[in-house]
Amino acid sequence: MRPEEHRLGAWLLVALAVPRLARILYPQVWPEDDVLLQNVLAAARGLRPYLDYAQPQMPLLDWIGAAYITVAGPSHRSMEFLNGVAIYVTSVGVFRLGLLAIDRPS
Repeated sequence: MRPEEHRLGAWLLVALAVPRLARILYPQVWPEDDVLLQNVLAAARGLRPYLDYAQPQMPLLDWIGAAYITVAGPSHRSMEFLNGVAIYVTSVGVFRLGLLAIDRPS
């Protein structure tokens, strides 16, 4: 990777973080956090996704959240933080996969 590509990558990481930080710091609670918190609480209590409660996606975030709330405690603010981190990590992963696809010869 050339040095200018490293600078672009660093700026993109910052650009991806700005909306996540703004949403985490914004005082309003977002509607999807209620469902996330409810699913995480259900997983923390030992309920099974798809069988014991409705789950529209893969349950990995619920299981991570269940472990997280045992440490941080259940609240909308902690779920907002976890949701922001999950979206940021996913965004960075998609960026890295894009870089790999661009560098690959056709």
